[in-house]
Amino acid sequence: MAEPYLVLGLDPGISSCGFALLDMNNHKILEMGSHLFNAPQEDKTKVSLAVGRRNARSARRNNLRTKNRQKHCMELLQEAGLVPQEATKQWFQSTKGDRPLLELRFAALERPLTNREFAQVLYALSARRGFIPHGEGRISKLSDMDTSGSSDAEAGKVLRAIGENNKLMAQGRFRTVGEMLYDQGRSRNKGGSYERCVLNSQIVDEVHIIFQSQRTQQNTTATQELEAEYIQNLTWEKRTLDHDAKVHALVGKCSYFPDEFRAARADLSSELCNAYERLKHLRIVNADGDEVALAPEQVETYIAILFSPEPLKGKKEKVTYARIRKDLDLSAHLFFKGIDPEDEKDHEPYAPKAWRAMRKVLSTELMERLRSDRTLADAVGEALTYASSEDSLVYQLDNLDLSDEERSQILALPFSGKIF
Repeated sequence: MAEPYLVLGLDPGISSCGFALLDMNNHKILEMGSHLFNAPQEDKTKVSLAVGRRNARSARRNNLRTKNRQKHCMELLQEAGLVPQEATKQWFQSTKGDRPLLELRFAALERPLTNREFAQVLYALSARRGFIPHGEGRISKLSDMDTSGSSDAEAGKVLRAIGENNKLMAQGRFRTVGEMLYDQGRSRNKGGSYERCVLNSQIVDEVHIIFQSQRTQQNTTATQELEAEYIQNLTWEKRTLDHDAKVHALVGKCSYFPDEFRAARADLSSELCNAYERLKHLRIVNADGDEVALAPEQVETYIAILFSPEPLKGKKEKVTYARIRKDLDLSAHLFFKGIDPEDEKDHEPYAPKAWRAMRKVLSTELMERLRSDRTLADAVGEALTYASSEDSLVYQLDNLDLSDEERSQILALPFSGKIF
């Protein structure tokens, strides 16, 4: 018997860990098995148990940032003489004789506000500053966009509601979103509805108009200096460039190219590699058990369909097992290895999700350029993967050979979705 050469193989999963101890020199399996344990998921929904903790952390961070933003707003208003130096946040609460906040947002366009009214409006807007897109894309018609790449169904509802409000504002009936909400009678959402959601940029526009209106009506407290400082506070966001750089630094080196980082899943090279692998591993089995692979020209035909620069609709963009069966005119006695015949209609050997998501938003000309220049396409895919904010994505795209129009198109991609 030869000297043992032991190899331990592990197959970790979400609810199990398989193992096998092999003696490679003597071709023996010394031990094998699987350790089972409960999956860290909700039994019914299959949602990770970490989701609740993550949402709680996110809520705490958002609450802390809102608190700090309002604290800074209070300091600005005190320096401007709108709020007494000894005042606390309770000073802004409505008392007998105060007008409703929504009415004050409209009144700010019609008459000069008192110091207390002006301060109430600014302080309230600093807390409820509107929706700031983070990776949903720079889309002008949010109600018409595909929200399947959003983080959850709730985000899709928010985007559609914002899109509907954008359409109302585009009609030109209202000067500000505050006036629009005043016309509707309320500004808060109720019962899981998001129909009163507006963009942060629209709140910023309203603040500019309010300051300009107050200056026109001789309100001496509405200075340009206060306006600039207030807008800076209203639009403040935590910078993500350093965070994204740290995340990228954690990426491991490629097994085949040790001097390069592993490619992102959304890279064109990654999706092409996976597509070739799946199609070349596809096997057609006859009744005798003999297996036949796709011919190289057949593989190239399906690759051209999957990665077509031109947008394809419906079934045309999918290469399902049923389509392959029809194209090759396979008899009913032949079957695809590992595929249930009932699944052939809907299942694909491979679906390039990132390429399809890009093809829905980017122009055909830009898609053709990315398809012909894989280095550029990989760099764009990597930027979309590691960017956690629009500023971060812009910073990475500035280093690429792209025109302003091409950058604008790429910024419209939902890079915060699961696809990227």
